Amino acid sequence: MGKTCGKTIVIEFNGLPGAGKSTTTYEMKKRLRERGIKEFPPQKVIAQHVSYKEILLSKDIRKVYLVFLKMLWLIRPFSKERWRFMESTFRYWYGVRKLEMESNGQTGVCILDQGVIQGFISIAYQGRILDEKKFCKYIRQLMEDFQYVLSINCIVDVGIAKQRLKSRKLSGGRLYQIKSDKELEKTLLHQKRLFEKVRKISIKNSLDIDMKEKAEYNAEKIIDYCMR
Repeated sequence: MGKTCGKTIVIEFNGLPGAGKSTTTYEMKKRLRERGIKEFPPQKVIAQHVSYKEILLSKDIRKVYLVFLKMLWLIRPFSKERWRFMESTFRYWYGVRKLEMESNGQTGVCILDQGVIQGFISIAYQGRILDEKKFCKYIRQLMEDFQYVLSINCIVDVGIAKQRLKSRKLSGGRLYQIKSDKELEKTLLHQKRLFEKVRKISIKNSLDIDMKEKAEYNAEKIIDYCMR
């Protein structure tokens, strides 16, 4: 693909739950296969494991982990769940960085419908950020380490996201536990505002897509952008 220059590009989606990220990634994968473009499975990122011993022994990894800890310190209240999301987002970051380094000379695409940016928003879910400017600064610092990551900003109205969430027969996610329409809308509005701030300050390589468009159209738009 044009922008990869013999590298693997990681395309990660970010946006409100119910935006249609998974549907668009499905359409993208179908079109990549049709064009004969190699796809690296998300497991190449998700399945990466880094131990505390590795963190302590590697100066570079330790430095990154400390930034994640600083970010977590900015969010109240502290909880085990928030710590768990911080650690899983750190593993995502580590997996993306490792994929970039190990795929030298291999042109291909790895698609994440829940990527690093989505993880940062999950860490802050229903929390109070003591200093949003610092929070976004830390995210920018971490994202600047990536060379071949394209963030797809999924733009969708809160009302549409809310209706899609309500129409799904799921119960596992945090948002699905919210019974009140008013509370769900309030939570989505808070997430939307945080997404907008993070996108504006922290992401260096991104593409906006309007989720009111058909998934087929958005998939082609992303692939065309990468092949310029």
